[in-house]
Amino acid sequence: MVHSTLRGLLRVGAAAVVVAALVAFSALQGAMAQSDEIVIPISELNGSGVSGDATLTDNGDGTTTIDVLVDGAVGDHPIHLHSGTCAELGDVVVPLTDVGADGSSVTVVPVPLATIQDPEIGPHSINIHLSAEEISTYVACGDIPVIETTAAGGETTTTDTTA
Repeated sequence: MVHSTLRGLLRVGAAAVVVAALVAFSALQGAMAQSDEIVIPISELNGSGVSGDATLTDNGDGTTTIDVLVDGAVGDHPIHLHSGTCAELGDVVVPLTDVGADGSSVTVVPVPLATIQDPEIGPHSINIHLSAEEISTYVACGDIPVIETTAAGGETTTTDTTA
């Protein structure tokens, strides 16, 4: 009787350990997925009516896919990955594929997502221009948050560069 009760407790304990491990693994996968892909809002500028979002996906090979989808675009809008924020736009880092009439632009850039979000290198933003002829007129922009690792505990935190 004692032996079977002990065996039953061991099974329950083992099951609890397995469940805890699965929950921890699932949480770890979720955290890894978050660092491999971010979605940033692209906000309208200058009454353009152009807004949407950009999904940045780390491809795991030193490149990042930047997939932009906006409403209100009529096509052939130059778009760039810039240094700086939308409020203090810097130089073009990488030109992206123009936003087409369908409002989309997909570009693979030769930079890992972690580098784009590195506070030692960034901040960065995605900026959409009215046209090649009117490149200085901005129609939409989105800030890419930087990722900072705190010294104590090595926890990763996202810092909003738009504040």
